[in-house]
Amino acid sequence: MRRPSISLEQLVKIGSSLLNRKGLTEFALKDVAHEVGMRLPSLYNYIESREHLLMLIAEDTAKRFYQLLSAAAQEGDGTEKIRQVAEAYLNFAWDYPGEYELMQAPTFWCQSSAGPIFESIFELVRQLTGDWRLAPEVETHFYRSLRSFLHGFADIGRQQGFRRPQALESSAQFGLDLLLAGWQEYLAKQSSISR
Repeated sequence: MRRPSISLEQLVKIGSSLLNRKGLTEFALKDVAHEVGMRLPSLYNYIESREHLLMLIAEDTAKRFYQLLSAAAQEGDGTEKIRQVAEAYLNFAWDYPGEYELMQAPTFWCQSSAGPIFESIFELVRQLTGDWRLAPEVETHFYRSLRSFLHGFADIGRQQGFRRPQALESSAQFGLDLLLAGWQEYLAKQSSISR
C-alpha cells in the first residue's frame, strides 16, 4: 500500500481546521493522521510532535491574523480604523475559535517565529493612535486595555456566555465606543494639564 503524501502547508491547513472544530485541549495528532488518511506513526515523517505542529499552526495563524487586521486598518481616520481593526479581531476570534485560543497560549507563539508578528500588531495599533501623540508607556496601556476588552468580549462570545437578545456585534460596538470615549477624555485631560 502506497503511503499518502502531503505537504507541510496542507498539514497546517488540516491541523488548523481540526483545531477550530475541537479546540486546543482536544486537538490530537491521531485525529490529524486520520483526517489526512495515514497512520499516526507516518505523521512523524512530517512533524516532530503535537507541539511542533501547533507552533507551525501558530505561525500561520499569526500571519493571517496580522494581514486581516492590517487590511481592516486601511479605511477612515484613526478612531474609525481602530473600530475596523476591533471588528476584524472579534470576527477572527469567532470564526476561528481554535486558532484564536492558540494565539492566547504564549507557549506556542513566544517560541516560534509568530512572536515578531505579534509585535507587528502592537506597532499597527501604535500607528493607528499616532495622531493622539501618546507617551510610550501610555501606548502600552492603551494597547493592553483595547486587547483586554476585545479578548474578554471574544472569549465570552465564543463560549456563548452572552445570553441576551441583543446582537453581539452591537454590544461590542457599544463597549468599544465607551472605551474609546474614555481614552479620548483621558487624552483631553492630559492635554489640558500639560498646557
